[in-house]
Amino acid sequence: NIALTFSYLYQDQIILEEIQNISKKLSETLKKGGKIFFAGNGGSFADAQHLTAEFICKLNSDRNPLPAIALGTNSSSTTAIGNDYGYDYIFSRELEALGSSQDFLIAISTSGNSKNIINLLKKANQLKISTALLTGPIKNSEACLHSEFIINSPEICKETLEIQQLHIAIGHYFCIIGQSDFI
Repeated sequence: NIALTFSYLYQDQIILEEIQNISKKLSETLKKGGKIFFAGNGGSFADAQHLTAEFICKLNSDRNPLPAIALGTNSSSTTAIGNDYGYDYIFSRELEALGSSQDFLIAISTSGNSKNIINLLKKANQLKISTALLTGPIKNSEACLHSEFIINSPEICKETLEIQQLHIAIGHYFCIIGQSDFI
């Protein structure tokens, strides 16, 4: 039940606090001239693109565009990397080419066990890029081990559609709170 899921989100002080922490980091990253990277697979890939658009265009009010990139959207690069290095490296290779220590990465994985997301988080750590992970209720997934900030969906969220709906709602919070200094 989606309504019940959202009620748990609003009651979970740990999640609400982590949303604030990530939003603060987003704002700091943008103030120092860094970029925001998003990545995910399947529906989470669509969410990554959606949130990137909210930063580049606008969400609720007109403002200057903010630098955001959804990794994996260059189909030529993605297919070349997949062919030459393997699908597990489609995001990490692109981040290595485009990222710097001033940037911030938000990875989205409902399972927390996607190899290309895990490799991406590891590469971000090597490049000294701060990371956040939006994931499902499993608190000890491998991706959680490699992320600075983690938002696990509430335990009640077991279905992918519930987790993904929470992720996009949380992403909208990031857009609103993280961009507030730039409106």
